[in-house]
Amino acid sequence: MTDETGQQLTPVGAVAQRFKLAVSTLHYWERRGLIRPAARTGGRRWYDADGVHRVAAIATLRSAGMLSLDDIAHVLDRPADDPGWRGAVEARVDAFRTQVKELESAQGYLEHLLTCPSHDPAHRCPYLQQEFERRYPTTEDVDLNPD
Repeated sequence: MTDETGQQLTPVGAVAQRFKLAVSTLHYWERRGLIRPAARTGGRRWYDADGVHRVAAIATLRSAGMLSLDDIAHVLDRPADDPGWRGAVEARVDAFRTQVKELESAQGYLEHLLTCPSHDPAHRCPYLQQEFERRYPTTEDVDLNPD
């Protein structure tokens, strides 16, 4: 199908399939005002190239919890110099940096478990015991009355 300018339109099912989404997800995004089909015929929604690109942007920004749908709406609909969406994106970038550090630590612990010469590394490895204590100090090192 094409629109009045001759631009090719893609049916909602094909858009959903391309991005591995349920059609109901696209309907939900439409109800939230994130996307708008270029045409409707016979109860079917059809998307032009800009609409498909917008679905790609939303799907990408949603993947792995990058941004909430509210934040995505701000990113897509506000001017580039709007500080509102930039703050949300900067906050997520900071959260990802923290998460990357945590994952790198976890990877290091797991790799050490695989190569540790200790017979019972999860319980007897001095390196891991030190790391666990550093991350989670015993109650003697914690102020139980922070007031």
